[in-house]
Amino acid sequence: MAPSRPVADWLTDHETTCRRQAQRWMHDRWPVPVSLLHVLWPDPAWQAVLRGTIVTAPGLPGAPLKEIVADGAHVHTPDGVAHVATAHLVWPRARDLPEEIQKFAAELGYQDSLAQFASTYPARTNHQYKRRSEFDWERYRRLDVGLASVGPETADRIDAPGHPAEQAVRVRVYRHPELGERQVIALLADTDAAGMDLDAADVGCAPPETGPPVAAATRYALLGYPAWALVHDPASKVALDGHRALNEARRTALTDPKGALRRLQRYAETSLPAGHAPAFWWEASKRVFFPTHYYWDDHCEGAKQSRIASREACRPTGLLADLDLWYALARDEHADLVECCTALARRDGPEAAHDAFREVALRRMWGAVPFKELRAFAEAAGRAGVGQDALDLGFHARHHGEVFLIADATLKARRKAFVRLAQTDDVSLRILFGDPYQLMVLARTGVLASLLKDAQVVARLRDGVLWPGSTPSEWLDRHYSENLRSVEVHAACLDLLAFLAPTLVEDGRGIDLRGPSALNALDVACEHGIPLSHPVREVNLATWLRSKPDVRRPLTHVASDPRCREALLHSIKNFEDAHRLLDFPALAPLVAEAHPELADSVGSPSDAALRQALECFGVVSRTLPDDRISTLRSMRAAAARLRNEDAEPSATPAVHWALLADNLGALAVRAASPATPDAERATLTEFLEQWAEIPLLTDGWRCGTEPGDDAVPLYEWEGETWYAHRTDTDPGWGTPERLTAFTRALAANGPLRWNKNAQEEAARLDLGDAPEPTATLLLGGLPSLTADGGLPADQRKALKLKTDGVNTARRRLAALDAPTRLRLCAAVPPPDPASWWGRDGWTGAADRVAARLVS
Repeated sequence: MAPSRPVADWLTDHETTCRRQAQRWMHDRWPVPVSLLHVLWPDPAWQAVLRGTIVTAPGLPGAPLKEIVADGAHVHTPDGVAHVATAHLVWPRARDLPEEIQKFAAELGYQDSLAQFASTYPARTNHQYKRRSEFDWERYRRLDVGLASVGPETADRIDAPGHPAEQAVRVRVYRHPELGERQVIALLADTDAAGMDLDAADVGCAPPETGPPVAAATRYALLGYPAWALVHDPASKVALDGHRALNEARRTALTDPKGALRRLQRYAETSLPAGHAPAFWWEASKRVFFPTHYYWDDHCEGAKQSRIASREACRPTGLLADLDLWYALARDEHADLVECCTALARRDGPEAAHDAFREVALRRMWGAVPFKELRAFAEAAGRAGVGQDALDLGFHARHHGEVFLIADATLKARRKAFVRLAQTDDVSLRILFGDPYQLMVLARTGVLASLLKDAQVVARLRDGVLWPGSTPSEWLDRHYSENLRSVEVHAACLDLLAFLAPTLVEDGRGIDLRGPSALNALDVACEHGIPLSHPVREVNLATWLRSKPDVRRPLTHVASDPRCREALLHSIKNFEDAHRLLDFPALAPLVAEAHPELADSVGSPSDAALRQALECFGVVSRTLPDDRISTLRSMRAAAARLRNEDAEPSATPAVHWALLADNLGALAVRAASPATPDAERATLTEFLEQWAEIPLLTDGWRCGTEPGDDAVPLYEWEGETWYAHRTDTDPGWGTPERLTAFTRALAANGPLRWNKNAQEEAARLDLGDAPEPTATLLLGGLPSLTADGGLPADQRKALKLKTDGVNTARRRLAALDAPTRLRLCAAVPPPDPASWWGRDGWTGAADRVAARLVS
């Protein structure tokens, strides 16, 4: 039979196959055996693909390849051609190479060789999770590129029974009369060789010389095309036609992937037997379309549509009638695993179905679905329970080296199973605690809290299960040092450091917290007396300020630890806006030492902190003055003027403190409320202490906007001048003595409890048609009145509120003007501040607020 196409076209296809194989080596930077390359090198197609490409090897950072020899390679160097003795060569991506090496290759005329290796795919490597896995991920990925070693599970022929998952890769040598002594050498898996053999015979080649297996590759249940046709329908005459259609589409896809897909669709509709469609489209998805970019492109779309067509063709063609084949397709993620195992349950029983689903689902699937379905199969098999859940989680952890690919909802629902797993499985326990990101996921889902509440797990964590053959300090440095020294440190990692503190102190070797961004971890270490393996020579307060609020510590312990003092002072001296550090009480004395001009600002609440704490009362300016303590300076200047001292009226402060003067009880409510964040509580307490110490507006002085003969101007606020007037009225709740008594009681007792007495008072307070939570919010200090997104869960919990009605109540209170909110809230505290913390301390609050409502 005459050849259907020229030999030159066949050689072009062969070179394209060689190039794609080389690109697959390059994507993952696999070491390729020189012994294998030396067998391929006599073929000019392989030489054209590989010559001039840049290779690396031990001791060779990168050089253009000249030729492969038996014991290594000859490469180009600036000094000439050099011999490199090596057992393996690695092809790095061009983007990973130094520019000077690429320029050198270009000067040698190898621009085309460099271009063919261009790729925007990120290199896949065995990251830390896979390295912790008991599954051989490297072999799994080597199978994908046809470079795995031959093993006992490697099928040795194309029609091997039982649907094995891997197959032999062989070197095949083709000869053609027109090519003389030239050898056409292909490196092919057995299923791929079926097509090459058909092509070669079609152009007139002699049967190939086939060698023994040199490697192993992945074998798919559908084999590919024409391998499927040759094995399952050998009498059919269309295998070659289908193979030619795929080859033509592959050539078209190089420049027109959409056109290639249309060509395949036309052929399948008009000429392809239905029984061949699954394998035909599978071959198209794997061999015709070849994405060259990490992002979505037309090649990706072609591969996707081909895979969909293959999967949809499986059922109508009757392939799923063979349950073993169906299961193999599900293993290849090419059929519905749940449906398949449901059918297996009818044939082999629920226990076998559970085993079959578990084997594939825990290896290939992630998220919430596999665990939901796995539990259903376990229940059908009579195996459901915490013990089985623990076994499943352990299987997943050991296989993947992590558990964070499991959906958060599943992790939360299996906290008891995690505790059981941690109690019994050393390897899984080391996996769970072996990575900062995974620890963060466990913390986010509540799993970490459950683990650290269990006495048996705690004992195992501290007794050396995590670091067999090592020390706790070495283990922590190996797994967590990079995160602990980062500005992006996870809060869970800081918690783990604190948890392990007794063990680390006992170990005594010290942990490595070198680096300017380790301040948060350093503060934990200083708090618990954890030894450091290296002196603290440098810290960076600028990066510490950028750390997330949930991990940024106040540096109380670092500031008082002599090991850190010198480095901390040096950083403060070089801090561009050192006044910003005064917002952190632990740093303020050091700031005053390093910057004497800021000494008078030490111990004063800043405008920014006051603004955060008082925003709900409507007494803060829209923009902050340049002076960070403008509010305190304004109050001090006013006190001096009221004492007849020479002082000018102050500029507009950040806080409208004159409006607060008659309503300091409102500040006390917010300071003592269990719903107030600790940072705001500290600011308010400090502000009230300053107010008591100045002293300000005692002896009958009151504030207002009416001028008079005895009026003392204070400052302007929104276009109006505010004055202090002397009156004979009762000074009210905010006397220096009462403020001092309140701040001392708060320091001694902590925030108030929202007890039964408080709830009864809130129920008694009649606010008209306002929703029920309104009284609770008012008595509780107007928490988060101006915040978006609803009342935070911790504040709702502190006031024993449910979500229903809270947002409406917040809007009702926010609609009141600032003076009204202040007046109502200021009526809440009892006359004797210390009595507030008594059993009936809230009694009378409703009556006092009601009296203000009608006055």
